[in-house]
Amino acid sequence: MNVYIVTYDLMNNETPKDYRRVIGAIKELGLAKEFQRSAWLLKTNKSATQIRDYLKTYIDSDDSIFVGELVRYSANNLPEEISNTMFSDWSKTLA
Repeated sequence: MNVYIVTYDLMNNETPKDYRRVIGAIKELGLAKEFQRSAWLLKTNKSATQIRDYLKTYIDSDDSIFVGELVRYSANNLPEEISNTMFSDWSKTLA
């Protein structure tokens, strides 16, 4: 199981419904926590390419997605819930 950073940028005339659709799709892929606006940590068995390809079906052609595997990180002022998740909750396997 790997942890990925998933970010997206919805471009023209996007509505709250469009954002909810993308967020819902991210959550369908595994354990997901938003740590900054439009930036998510995702723990899943999928590959970066599989994640990207799945999420592409939820966005328009002018929107962008980035998926990168998280190997090491250094951060400042992340929400405590994120730090706790990374070090405890996510050490357990997905059900």
